[in-house]
Amino acid sequence: GNKVRTYGHKWLEFQQTRYNTNAQPLYVIQNLDGEDISPTVGYTPDPKEYYEWLKKGIENFKE
Repeated sequence: GNKVRTYGHKWLEFQQTRYNTNAQPLYVIQNLDGEDISPTVGYTPDPKEYYEWLKKGIENFKE
């Protein structure tokens, strides 16, 4: 990849290589091993939809 000079570049590089996108925002929930336990989602203007996504991610984390 590219030379990483700042934290912003670090996370941009991570997002581009792992998720093949540079969308902002991009949300994902990971377990303590860095494995994704939720689908990635972008901007979610509906609070109920975001809440359900977050709740499901927390349930997955507890499993």
